[in-house]
Amino acid sequence: MFQQTRAPLRAGRIAEPAAIRAIASPVRQELVDTLEALGGVATVAELAEQLGRPADGLYYHVEILRRAGLFVAAPLGRSDTGRSERRYRTPTRPGTQLALVYRPRDARNAAAVRAVVGGMLRIARRDFDRALAPAASCGRRAPPAGSATPSSPRSTACSSAWPASCAGPAAAPASA
Repeated sequence: MFQQTRAPLRAGRIAEPAAIRAIASPVRQELVDTLEALGGVATVAELAEQLGRPADGLYYHVEILRRAGLFVAAPLGRSDTGRSERRYRTPTRPGTQLALVYRPRDARNAAAVRAVVGGMLRIARRDFDRALAPAASCGRRAPPAGSATPSSPRSTACSSAWPASCAGPAAAPASA
């Protein structure tokens, strides 16, 4: 299991290798990005909804981020249904995003940053493959630029931006 680091973050800068390694996972990178996009505070259910993932599969990752000091458990709040839910926030001031500190001469730091970049590349490859899949299978053009948000499963190539008639290789190609 992940050891608790609780290294203080100065102005949202992540410098400790253990904290950097905590976001090497693509899932955890998406969690951090989504929490920041939601204004820095959200429940696991809200994060799951935005990511199009089941909440049950995110608690483990949220706990790793919390132990690394990248998520902070906020006071319990009430959901729309009246249930008590834990909210999480980033440890930064509003408007300040988390940022990695790269120290190329520090072997542990450099290795941790390389692992994070590897995760970023896996996310980019997944999103790229999803965007191209329907175009390759039915010959239709991709949705216009700006109609999809990177790393958002609901806005990938399988979204409503693709016509329902795009049923695979047998579908007629789109006219130019």
